[in-house]
Amino acid sequence: MRTSPKSLVGRSAAAAIALALTAALGCGPATEAPAGDHKSDHEHGHNHDHADGPDHDHGAEEAAAHDHAVPTDYRQAIAQIVAGSERIAKAIKVGDFEAAHEPLDEIDPIIGQLMPIAKQSGVPRKEWETVNIARRELRAEFDKLHASIDAGERPDYAAAQNTIEDCLERLQTVAAQLNAKESSRPATADTSKSKEAKP
Repeated sequence: MRTSPKSLVGRSAAAAIALALTAALGCGPATEAPAGDHKSDHEHGHNHDHADGPDHDHGAEEAAAHDHAVPTDYRQAIAQIVAGSERIAKAIKVGDFEAAHEPLDEIDPIIGQLMPIAKQSGVPRKEWETVNIARRELRAEFDKLHASIDAGERPDYAAAQNTIEDCLERLQTVAAQLNAKESSRPATADTSKSKEAKP
């Protein structure tokens, strides 16, 4: 009741100063830290993506840059990879290294998306590891050839040939199994229909 106007003014001023200090100490660093953390997190994640290997970089970038259609069927994908591989081998063997660029760019996003393509196409789970290992090894060899061409060097196809052919053979084997699996279904249906037709 007897509080003087001066003491009220003093308390108000002290409260204002306390709030100002709280805002300065509490909000200042909090505003700066997320910006720094965000940048470092972005850089860290970005580096991880590139360190993870060619699977991240080439698949998305080449598909966007060259607008090559990626098939949704595993057997079509393997057929395109095989055809592209033959074009690459032929171009390098005759010394036309620049001609190998287009098929290298065309099949790279297909190899990059081969696992989801295989799963969507009904490739059995037990074959997923075979497909994944083969596509990784295949891509590594093609990346070496591509890097040599980009550097203006002669690509050593002879050193990569055995691995490339082995990977393609494994991928084609899985495609053949998928063909056999699907071709057996209509035969079973036809047999059942013929049994039903008999008196």
